[in-house]
Amino acid sequence: MRQTFTTYFFTITKINLLKPFRLQLHAKLHKVGEIFKRVGEIASVSYLLKFESFFEYLLTILRYFSNFVRYLLEGGF
Repeated sequence: MRQTFTTYFFTITKINLLKPFRLQLHAKLHKVGEIFKRVGEIASVSYLLKFESFFEYLLTILRYFSNFVRYLLEGGF
């Protein structure tokens, strides 16, 4: 009985002593998680912008090509 009480007492004491450290660790992990989440959002936005600029590049090439074909069909050269 005494050993059980001592073990219980030290367990409770240890939990209470470690609680501030656990809360700090939780806060730091939460902050790191928010940073990773933000980096992921920025990366996905930059990826979409690159993708969008690639499509704009393709559309520009197609526009130039269609203008060239129209020029040829209208009797150019």
